[in-house]
Amino acid sequence: MDAVVFSEEQREELHKVEAQIRRRVAIGAHVSERKLVDELVRVGLSEQLVRRALAFMASQVRVWAEAGDAQWKPEPEKHSLV
Repeated sequence: MDAVVFSEEQREELHKVEAQIRRRVAIGAHVSERKLVDELVRVGLSEQLVRRALAFMASQVRVWAEAGDAQWKPEPEKHSLV
């Protein structure tokens, strides 16, 4: 899989959207992905940016997306190879 490179501005926007997602979805809670996207679009975020943030969070195992639901998961423990 190719790595995605974000500009500093894009990274800041993604972090803001990720923070909004974390505020709206409690750890372990199940939320309709469509409902979550609609809610964030209503507060002024772009749908494309919200979906990109969800995809990024899923790739980092922060959000589990399955069958149209989004579930917030705590950060996995980081293991050192040293």
